[in-house]
Order: sequence, then C-alpha cells, then structure tokens
Amino acid sequence: QWYQRRVRGSEFSATERPVSIAQMNFFFLLFVAFVLFQTTKAAEPIDTSSWEKVLLISAHPDDIEGCIGGLVASLTKKDVQVFYVIMTNGDKGCGNPFCLNWTSEQIAFTRREEAFRAAAVLGVPQDNVVLLDYEDGMLTSYPEQQPRQDLVYWIRKIKPSVVLSFNPFPNFKLLPHAYWSDVGYHPDHQQSGKLALDAQFDAGVGLLFPTAGPAYQVPQYYMWAFSDEATHYFQFDDAILQRKADAYLAHKSQYDNATGMAWWIKWVSQQVADSVNVPGYAEGLIMYW
Repeated sequence: QWYQRRVRGSEFSATERPVSIAQMNFFFLLFVAFVLFQTTKAAEPIDTSSWEKVLLISAHPDDIEGCIGGLVASLTKKDVQVFYVIMTNGDKGCGNPFCLNWTSEQIAFTRREEAFRAAAVLGVPQDNVVLLDYEDGMLTSYPEQQPRQDLVYWIRKIKPSVVLSFNPFPNFKLLPHAYWSDVGYHPDHQQSGKLALDAQFDAGVGLLFPTAGPAYQVPQYYMWAFSDEATHYFQFDDAILQRKADAYLAHKSQYDNATGMAWWIKWVSQQVADSVNVPGYAEGLIMYW
C-alpha cells in the first residue's frame, strides 16, 4: 500500500506517513551515542570478596606471573585458594644463553621446575599447579576435543568461584617490545583463551564430556588485559609489585637481564594503571560474566 501511494504520488495520512530522514538521523545518532557510552565506560576496581577458589588457565609456565601475578599475590595473602592449569610445557622457549643448546625435553623439565618456584613466591602450593604438557607453540595444531576435555575435567574437579585466562582475540595495539615480543598476539595465548572460554561453557553441560565429572557452572569469568579495553582492574602497591617481579624472575630461562626484566614488569604495571586512570600499578581484566 505504501509503495502504491508512493508511485502514484498520493498523499499520506498522519498515521501512514513514513519516518522522515531527519527522524532517522536522530535515532541513528542516539544509537551511536549509546554504543560509545557503553564502550567508553570507565574501568572499575575488581571485587574479589566472593572468590574462594580461583582457577587461572594459561598457555606457558611464565604467563600467569607476567600477566596477573599481582592479583594472585593479593588473593593468596587473603587465604583464597588459587590453582594454575598451564596448557603447554614451554619446551621451545629459551631467552637465556644457558639453555640455547638444550633439547626440548631439557627446556620443558626446567620450565616445569621454574613454574613451581614462581607459584611458590606468590603463595600458590605446588599441588595446585597443573601442567598439561602440550607442545609449546603448537596449541593451535591439536584437535580441540582433547584439550577442551582436559580443561573441563579440571574446572569440574576444582569448582572455582572464577576462571581467568587470556583474551581469545589479539590486541594489535600492543606492539612487540624487547622484553615481550608477543604481548599483542601469540597463537598459544589466543588459543588457550579460546579453549578456556569453550571449556567453561562445556563444564556446565553434563552431556558434554560426561567422563570428565559432574557438570559445574562457572559463576564468573574474566580475561586479563593490558590496555584501555579493560572493564576492571586490580590496583596494587610497591610490596605487591616486588612479589610479582620476584615471581617472574623465578623463570630464569626466559631472560638474560634480571634488572631489565624487573624494569619491564614495573613499566607494564604502570602503563596498565595509566590506561584505567589510576595512580601506581595495576593489572587489567575484561569481564565476560
């Protein structure tokens, strides 16, 4: 009917008249303003008061200390139980001359021991640290069913209050740095984030991976972040910064300059604090739910 009247040039009644271009533009601008308000909402301090068990899922043995070590130190100080599931054995990663000629097996063994020592610095006992032993740099090459099932098993076994992991999407605003060349993208980082996100869903569906234990629904899920994409943040002081740096420095195979690496940990913490507009040091998080 509208088309027929449009073609014939007939007049519309007040109730039949189409929306004008001006009205359409108004509603479009209103929608854009709404979207911008949502995306520029200021990050909030993270509320950990309900957290009793925390599960962190990472790609490599040194990821957790570098990404979220300050929060871990704070949690264990409050007697929160913290668990690590580290997906790869790190057997290709050597940043120190002493391991340049080692075999993958030697590197994997050393990195396993370093993971235990670093976790202990942050107050996480060795029994709470699980290494799944997938090959470093190859996490995207495995059929996804097995690593997903592995993660579902540990989620259902631990029954965490919250799961934290990598963002499954790269952040190309984070450019390579001398002390961290893959901060914005690493195939293992993004794949571990995807598998963790998949597994937290799978864990709540009893008919998915039924041999991995009874279904368990993860109450909260966060991804760590290093820029203004963060929805939440953990702010910390010099004492926590020192523990975070000491924990990372336990990964001796990953650097050849302890002073430079400690500076990098401090600098990143300051940059994250700047990105969420707080003084001192911070770690960023993106809330999924």
